[in-house]
Amino acid sequence: MGMIDIIPDFHGQSAKLHAALDTLGWERRDSAWRHPEADRRIVLLGDFIDCDPENAAVIRRLRELMDSGKASAGTTKRLMPMAKPTSSTRISWWTNCSRSARVS
Repeated sequence: MGMIDIIPDFHGQSAKLHAALDTLGWERRDSAWRHPEADRRIVLLGDFIDCDPENAAVIRRLRELMDSGKASAGTTKRLMPMAKPTSSTRISWWTNCSRSARVS
């Protein structure tokens, strides 16, 4: 298994989600989300929507990511065991400080 990008708590902020995807190298091509590293995956954690006018855009983006087969979504408690690093897994954790930290 390749790199797993973990993106938590974007609270209905479509621009924040898009910036995280851009920074981590994800692109929407041919009606699907892709990464240059074909085996790379995304785990979306925490609060996806909030009292924000961009909620609909966030939900559309989440659906696209999930439909592409590249992303899983849920709560921290449910999905963190899936993101546990192994010798063949690298994890990139996207923080609310708009930077990523690599755990290997």
